[in-house]
Amino acid sequence: MGDSEEAVHWYKKAIACDPLRAEAHTNLALLLIRENKLQAAQAHITRALDASPDLSEAYLALGRLNIKQGQPGQALYSIAEAIRLDPEAANNHVELGVAHLHRNDPDAGIKDFETALGLDAANVEARMWLGMALMQQGRINAAIVQLERAHRENKTHAFTLGLLTQAYLQKGNSEMAEASYNELMLVDPILAEKSKPLFNDFIEKEKCRAHK
Repeated sequence: MGDSEEAVHWYKKAIACDPLRAEAHTNLALLLIRENKLQAAQAHITRALDASPDLSEAYLALGRLNIKQGQPGQALYSIAEAIRLDPEAANNHVELGVAHLHRNDPDAGIKDFETALGLDAANVEARMWLGMALMQQGRINAAIVQLERAHRENKTHAFTLGLLTQAYLQKGNSEMAEASYNELMLVDPILAEKSKPLFNDFIEKEKCRAHK
């Protein structure tokens, strides 16, 4: 049994012992969203909010579900409610920023990620997403600064390494791109394999330029 399957098993067991345990419903919903079981996730979020209408984490889970359902506009409302209930939780602001990025609004996203970092300067997710938003704006140097710091704070954060590889490629720094890609291969070979065509295409172009 994998870690995710084991977690699902234990949350279901907790719910069987206490059907009104809102936190268990919420955590189970988050796992189901990750597995793309959206209908089941919706049912558990509904049960969580029925049991505990002021549970910030349940609204945050609803926001993630909205994004997965292709409804980032609705996600803004769900996550705004999570922030109203718990404005000091940095992750709530991170999720709001992600919803803004899905709405193609990196300016708003950057403000959200900066707010999250103001609450928790060590929040790697916030810094990683800030780097992505800056990349969307074409501000590659600024993105690299944020992504390199995120990487220093968590050497095994695979998505940071993937973004850092892309940022170095866009900057034209093949040596640094290769180094971060090799790290990614060690941390998350599956994600590295998905990034491989982009990486190889850039390296081939660089070789062609060198021979001209």
